[in-house]
Amino acid sequence: AVAPADVEAVAARLRLPLVGGSRRRPDGRVVTWRTVGLGIALEDPSRPFFIDWQTAAADHPGRSPANHRSPSPTGLRLELSGDERAVRSWLGDEEAAIVVRPGAPAITGLVIETVTGAVVLEAADLR
Repeated sequence: AVAPADVEAVAARLRLPLVGGSRRRPDGRVVTWRTVGLGIALEDPSRPFFIDWQTAAADHPGRSPANHRSPSPTGLRLELSGDERAVRSWLGDEEAAIVVRPGAPAITGLVIETVTGAVVLEAADLR
């Protein structure tokens, strides 16, 4: 997922609807969001969907405490195969740490940067 600065502008540029969603966290709080292009991303994994969280920053699922053997992430990079021009056009001006290599549309890996080095997850690890 890519969290754009202006999800409404992305929806207008791609001529796609904004779709709302929500879920209840285990602590009972409800988190809400709006997405653009989720269905397309499900069909073509080289195209990330766009998300706009409609919840307080403190309630964002990414801020939940996690117990890891590795240090906390300092950065992420998504590795894809597909048509790079199409992916970059899809993303527009959005900044995203994505590497696209030629091939059939697919998520090929995820690199998690930490202070002690990179943790590389291959496609099989992500299933």
